[in-house]
Amino acid sequence: MIDSINNSQSSEVCIVMLHGYGANKDDLFGLQVLFPETHVISLQGPLDLSRMGMPGGRAWFNLEFTSSGIVYKEEEILAVLEALTEELESIKSRFKHVILLGFSQGCILTHGLLLHNPELITAAICLSGRFSEKVFLEELKRDVDDKPIFISHGIYDEVIPIESGREIMAYYASSKAVVTSKEYEMGHEISSPCVNDIQEWFQGLREKIL
Repeated sequence: MIDSINNSQSSEVCIVMLHGYGANKDDLFGLQVLFPETHVISLQGPLDLSRMGMPGGRAWFNLEFTSSGIVYKEEEILAVLEALTEELESIKSRFKHVILLGFSQGCILTHGLLLHNPELITAAICLSGRFSEKVFLEELKRDVDDKPIFISHGIYDEVIPIESGREIMAYYASSKAVVTSKEYEMGHEISSPCVNDIQEWFQGLREKIL
């Protein structure tokens, strides 16, 4: 399912949002005010979590919550990436610049789409994501040369520990991507300082691409 907000009838730029586990396509729309003169599209995960006591909650792939932490199948991530790539190709046919924004589960997928389909994506905003060995392949680093990437993570994140976020930052640090990485005094969330930095980063990006 897709929802969209057209902040400008003539925009060449589209922000594509990917929500986190237990949220839905409406969850990140509050951030659309950060992207004036931009078309904003929010995609929705295929899994309905109502049966798990989360009315309206959706997910991109299954998670299992165990005493030793969160467990998931990386093969599921790859299958979702394949389906999202088709959606992204359709969006790219309508816009000159596509910028991905993902939080948590959506962030893992944002990294995956960027690394596996760099020709479709101008830049990426990656918020509180988890490192995945099947997503962050060493040989894909060369394909994101000069790609602007904003990465954030909370040092008090109780869902995806900061160590996982730092693995992601280290991965891109050895690439030629143009990375802005930030750590915040927050949990698994998007704090006001983070929002302010996203806005500033996006304004700088617009000046470069338009």
